[in-house]
Amino acid sequence: MSFLEYVRGPIEGRGVDWVVIDVGGLGIRVNVPAGSTEALPTGGDARLWTYLYVREDVRAVYGFRTPDDRAVFVQLLGLSGVGPKMAMSLLLMGVDRLAATIEAGDEAALAKTPGVGKKTAQRIILELRGKMRGGGELAAGGDGDIVEGLIGLGLSRAEAVAVLAAVPLDPSRTIQETIMLAFQAYGARKAR
Repeated sequence: MSFLEYVRGPIEGRGVDWVVIDVGGLGIRVNVPAGSTEALPTGGDARLWTYLYVREDVRAVYGFRTPDDRAVFVQLLGLSGVGPKMAMSLLLMGVDRLAATIEAGDEAALAKTPGVGKKTAQRIILELRGKMRGGGELAAGGDGDIVEGLIGLGLSRAEAVAVLAAVPLDPSRTIQETIMLAFQAYGARKAR
């Protein structure tokens, strides 16, 4: 990793994909996944797990809400042709959904990410399948409950993961609504 493990302090400024955190009188600009700044506190301290990206002409700090998100970002950066901008775009899927998409081999879902073409999607799947978050298994909550619900409806684990990756992410939806949409998507795939 780098010498800059995390930063913590009040947020002094923010944009769509960046924040400035005051760390002992030093304002550090931290790039974050687009749209995630709203989830950060407006008062009090914020803590972001960071990665210092250094290249010949670029020095940038990237910040994440969890060490897991940072670990996946670093894993993505290790792939040929994947830079920080693309890695941040891929993380907008969420770590669990990204892992499920890769495990399912769903090139089309990855290729919907800005800057990711078919060949890059194939390379990501080839190099990361079976290597993300304990072999790409989903966390116990969230998407894991949805996958288990789909398995209860008769889908195999691989089918459940693949069809869930195809359902648009909507945090306002209940687990039951997401299961119903995923099952409908599965039925539509089978009808083709």
